[in-house]
Amino acid sequence: MAHKFEVQNKNKFLKNVYIIILCAGKGTRLRKITKKIPKPLIKVKNLDNNPILFYILNSLVKAQVKNFAIIIGYLGHKIASFISSLSKINQFENLNIQIIDSEGQYKHGPLYSFLSIQKNNEIFQQNKVYLVIPGDTIFQTSYFQRLIDFIINNIKILSKYPALFYRTISLEDLQKELGFEEQKLISTIKTKPFQNQFLDKIVTKKLMDYNKEKKINQIYPTFLLSYQSVRKIINITKSFDGTSIKQVINYLCRSGDKVYVKKLQRKYLFYDIDNDKNLERVQKEKLKG
Repeated sequence: MAHKFEVQNKNKFLKNVYIIILCAGKGTRLRKITKKIPKPLIKVKNLDNNPILFYILNSLVKAQVKNFAIIIGYLGHKIASFISSLSKINQFENLNIQIIDSEGQYKHGPLYSFLSIQKNNEIFQQNKVYLVIPGDTIFQTSYFQRLIDFIINNIKILSKYPALFYRTISLEDLQKELGFEEQKLISTIKTKPFQNQFLDKIVTKKLMDYNKEKKINQIYPTFLLSYQSVRKIINITKSFDGTSIKQVINYLCRSGDKVYVKKLQRKYLFYDIDNDKNLERVQKEKLKG
């Protein structure tokens, strides 16, 4: 009986969780490919030659999530057609997948792509929790399960604060993981003095610029936001000139708001597909669950 109650409780929480997948950008650093297809639809050999977006959806299905909003912009009709083709073959038939057209807002940056959820009254309402992820990044499947477990067990935290996740990794291991791509931009976190569970700021710089550090606290490119947090961000944008969610998170911290951070003990792998080198590497890499 206890197990049945836990399952029912989990399903109850998950009804209010929406996965927001950002698929609107142009992917200019891969323009030879993205001239014809959006980055989330790039096929990867080691993912059974499936598109990145398919892999993301499949990974989250394994984490028992059912509600999705896919934000489209550049070549968005191709992503909409892809999702439609999945439904025709009854792939992911039990999912609630909604397409939101950013209508050009993506040109102002991923923050404004994300804020397109305001247009959907089913998604943008009280008691909802949003897991925001990029549609061009490959994560280990088990990473998503870890996030969903966190959501279910930390509803009170999420009702008060945005949440980020990070891993502590040696610079040497990170260099190996990234194929010693020195120009790669890496985002790390600094926590508040004597309050390690709260963010001080996110720092983004090239891998080569971390050469004096033995270990870094690398952020995972995912964000957990409550409806209340999004409302606050919307108000901020009226006097804010940033373009990314990371920038607005830093703005919140500078304004005195608290942002919760969680260190994950397991170093889940993820691959940003920013350029030709990244894509070539991930095509060869054996991806882990």
